[in-house]
This record gives sequence, structure tokens and C-alpha cells, in this order.
Amino acid sequence: MGRRAYVKGALAVLVGLMAFAISQYPDRSAEAGEAKVTVLVEGGSPAFKALQKVKPDFEKKYKVKLEIATAPYMGVRDKLISEVVSPTGAYDVAAIDVLWFPLVRNVLEPLDDLATPEVRADLFPHLLSGATFDGRLYGMPLWDNAEILVYRKDLFDDAAEQAAFRRRYGYALRPPTNWQELKDVAAFFTRDLDGDGKTDMFGTSLEGFGGHGDAVTNWLYLAAQAGAKSYVTDGRGEIVIDSQPYLKASHFLIDLIDAKLVPPTYMEMASPQNVELFKAGKLATTYVWAHFLPDLYRSAAAGRAGGIGVAPNVGGAVPGAWYNVVFRASKSKSAARALVSYLFEHDDAVADAFGVAARRSVLEARATMPEGAHLPALIRTLEDRGTFDRPALRRWSEIEESVLIPTLQTILLREKTPEEALPQARDEIALILNRQRARP
Repeated sequence: MGRRAYVKGALAVLVGLMAFAISQYPDRSAEAGEAKVTVLVEGGSPAFKALQKVKPDFEKKYKVKLEIATAPYMGVRDKLISEVVSPTGAYDVAAIDVLWFPLVRNVLEPLDDLATPEVRADLFPHLLSGATFDGRLYGMPLWDNAEILVYRKDLFDDAAEQAAFRRRYGYALRPPTNWQELKDVAAFFTRDLDGDGKTDMFGTSLEGFGGHGDAVTNWLYLAAQAGAKSYVTDGRGEIVIDSQPYLKASHFLIDLIDAKLVPPTYMEMASPQNVELFKAGKLATTYVWAHFLPDLYRSAAAGRAGGIGVAPNVGGAVPGAWYNVVFRASKSKSAARALVSYLFEHDDAVADAFGVAARRSVLEARATMPEGAHLPALIRTLEDRGTFDRPALRRWSEIEESVLIPTLQTILLREKTPEEALPQARDEIALILNRQRARP
């Protein structure tokens, strides 16, 4: 029996057992009528769309009414925090960003029994570690994601371009696999196409927009590619933002800017802007979250000769995982747990809505389809040893918004050197974490 068939069978057994549990041990909410599960999700998100898709079949199979409560991204986080301060039982299940676990795990129900050996074998290790605290699992993965390389195949597959690149750099033109190759490719394809003295196409891009987390994400995974083994703090809790990998990552970004290999609007750019410039033919390569690829495949960019090429990130990336969780104060725990299992089994509903998924078996199956051409690159990026989660810090959002983003912008705008800015960032983070230490 193949792995996908084995996992599918095991999941079916698990969901069947959950259905039996509901029938044998009805939730307290059922005493007053039909059992009900209320799910909190970001409005219009892939989680919302997946819930809408599975809702009719889930309600029919489990005889449970499914209510979907929505809020904007930050609104979901605020409602979660309210449940921590004063648990109300208003929600049974929520779809949450991995970054929110440190804020809410004390009000969540452990879900260890749902992560059977078969389930664990179908997940990337960081998906389990990201939701595990004190040896207990508090969330079931909803999807996984990472930034991957997108490039113009019409340029990379062109024989004249290949010959010219080899003459200039001494090796074959290919999607870059390290920083030097990325610099070479970016320099080669940065061009004035119409002879007016202005650059019309840039070899790559840079994410510097402070109002979006992509800028920090990009900076962090560059530090990992330069040798960082953790983000911002190490395994002992020491702050490492001023260590060599972060200095190298900062200087790499500065080098791209100084060589004018990225659009001059880099301080206004994140993944959505990169996608639009790529669609318009203004970028030869760029890095974007994998979930943007289905939209790119439907765009005019896909109609260029050769279409759109994808490749793994050059050395791992920051994963962007989301999870389904069950609240400890839920009055419908059995039904809530059944829903979480059902959504995991039907991970293809997320893939339909978002172009990515949590389960390796779903990603591998869809990688053989035209609309899943980006998934082999995503899988390889998620497997890379340089791919690991941001630290599980309760005050991570504050650190990112008040320290990391301003520090990165200060560096990119050349207001301070990395050697000046990063020690200051270290001390600011220490203040936030109440671990102030004197500068050497």
C-alpha cells in the first residue's frame, strides 16, 4: 500500500472514531437541542473558504450545526486575547497564526490524541513543533507556506541569454541556488530595454515595506541562510540579533540596493507588490509566498513563451503555518475535535482555496497537476534544514513591530550601518523581554 493510501485510510479511521465518540458522549450544548460548533476565522481567508466548502457535509455527517464567526486578521487576535483574559466559551474552534500560540495556549485543549503516528508522518516536523508546548500538542495544522523563487522562463530558457550569461559568469544560467548566483542573475537581467537611460527590468526585488511582515520574514530567512540556527533569540533565550548571520543578511540587502539591482520603490514593496511587478514583466526573478502562484498561473505572465518558472528558496525560509485549535472552555469539545479532525482529513479544501496545504500527501498529489507546478519547490523549501519557526515569544508581535521593522528600515535607508543598528535592536528587545543586559 502506498503512503498516501495508508495515510488516507488511517485518517478515515480517526474521523470515524471521532464520530462514534460524539454519538456516545454528546456535548452539553446538545441537551438544549442540536449540538453547535462556533468557529472563529479571519473573514474571507482560506480557512473561511474551506469551512464553507466542508460545512454541508460535516453538518450532515455529525448532526452538528456549524457557525462561522469572522473578524479581520488583527480582530481575530484581539478576540483570542479576550478569551485569555476572560474565557467565555463563545468559540469552540479557531483558525490561528502560529505566532499566536504563546498568547493563547493556556486556554487551549491539548490535541495529542489526534496526532497519530500516521498523521505525524504526513507532516513536516516544524508543523508539529510549532504547536507543541511542554510536550503537548495544541493545534492541528491547517496549512503550511513559505516564500519560493519565481522566475521568467522565457528569459532563462532563451539560448542567446544562456550563452551570454555563460560568457560573462563562466557557468550555466539557472535559477539561483546561493547568494552569489542570485547577485549574478540579478545583475545580468537588470536592463534598460528601450535605450532611454532608465532601467525597465530589474533582476530581482527586495521587500522593505514596514506595514507588512514580509520585510522582516525575508530578513530573518536570509540570516538563517547565513548560518543563524534560530531567530532573534537562541535556545538559551539569549538575544542574537546582532550576531554575524544578521550582519551578513543586512549587508547582502544593502549590496542589492547599492548595485541598483532592485526597484527603487523597494521601501514600498512586499509580496503583493512583487507579484504585480512580475506580472508586468518588470522583474526577472522574485521571491513570493507560494500561495500567490495560482493567481500568477492565471495571469498574462503565464502566457509568455515558456511560462512561469519556480524553484526552492536558496537555503530555507520562514514557514507561515496556520492551525485549528479547540478552546478549553468549549461546551462542545467532542464536536469541536471532530471538526478539527475533519478539516485535517479534508485538507484539499484548503488547497483549493489557497494553493497550499498542511499535509505532505496532499501537496505531493497536487504537485502532479498543472495548477500545482509550484508545490515541488515549496516542498523542498519546507524540507530544508534552514526552514524553522520564529521563536514562541508572547511579545513577538511587539518585537517585530517596534524593533525589527524600524531597525531593518533604518538599515535599508542607510541611516545607520548594521554594526550600529543591530546592537541597539538587541538592547531594545532585551527591554521588551525584561532581560536587559549592558552593552559590551
